Amino acid sequence: MLTSAALGAQVQVERVFTLRGYYVLDFNPYWQQSDTKPWYVLKQPPWADPLLLKRGYVAVRHDGKNYYCLIQEEPPVGTRIGKRTYICGDPATAETLYTMNWRPKTLIRGAPP
Repeated sequence: MLTSAALGAQVQVERVFTLRGYYVLDFNPYWQQSDTKPWYVLKQPPWADPLLLKRGYVAVRHDGKNYYCLIQEEPPVGTRIGKRTYICGDPATAETLYTMNWRPKTLIRGAPP
């Protein structure tokens, strides 16, 4: 496992990646361009709610901010390349939507045209 003092308090990083864009976690998710800064999937950060993590959210840090993300991974089938779709939002929004029992029925497929 990697650790990064830049993330504070020796938080363990499970994976580092960059995104072209992601869907913003909201009642009506919308596409948001991302920058070239790395996204860090964190392992049990102190700010993360264990209940949300248990329900499929992933704790992520990007550009100095904390996020919860839902990640849908489609396996490759035949000649189609597998895709990952990210829907991410700030902790307060994720916690509010979870409290209201909201979760996307099916995560949005792929990126916009």
